[in-house]
Amino acid sequence: MTKETRETLAASLSVGAFVALARVKRGLTQEQAAELLGWTVRTLGSTEQDARRLTLRDAHALSRVLGLDVQELAEMEAGA
Repeated sequence: MTKETRETLAASLSVGAFVALARVKRGLTQEQAAELLGWTVRTLGSTEQDARRLTLRDAHALSRVLGLDVQELAEMEAGA
């Protein structure tokens, strides 16, 4: 995904929807992604449903596993 595409999506999606889209684009189920993140499926589900706010540690994990930009996630979360 190009930076411009990510920025366009980020502007139109919630943080949770953006995370879910990135997970699906990587071909991962919630169970697989949660395991790679070191999270429970419930935590990932809550994140994807915008029922919890991201911490900096969460953003780094999402960056590592899903290839998301930490700064972009922080900016999206701050604007939420």
